[in-house]
Amino acid sequence: NYHPAIPTQYIREFTRKCEQYYQVVAERLGLRRFDFWSWENRAQILIYGSRQDYNREAGRPEWSAASTQIRKKFISTYYFEEGFFNSILPHEITHLVLRELIGSQIRLPLWFEEGVACANEEGCYLKYLAFWICDIAVMY
Repeated sequence: NYHPAIPTQYIREFTRKCEQYYQVVAERLGLRRFDFWSWENRAQILIYGSRQDYNREAGRPEWSAASTQIRKKFISTYYFEEGFFNSILPHEITHLVLRELIGSQIRLPLWFEEGVACANEEGCYLKYLAFWICDIAVMY
């Protein structure tokens, strides 16, 4: 769902990127063997027309660019381009996919869940993997 003033080309790219990141994150988390999101059970995304609308109507703070409601499989955000497709979108999709895998009732440390989400931001996966490998090498 999106604000009618948002350009159609942006919505097409948004949809394409959602599908792409869903596939990438599912693969990284080992979910390719499952078909846990059928058409009827897909995530919902609401794109507000502006940051002000998003902050006011979604009740999010000024610094927020997107938010996820895990149990509803719902992402809300607003129309903007800089950094969104490469960073924020894969981050939010990762939250949904991770929780679909392990369940929404399981308590995880915030650092772990955010770390997995950040690791799936474009360009960051290899950096996080490199830090992890270096930490293990130091321990041994």
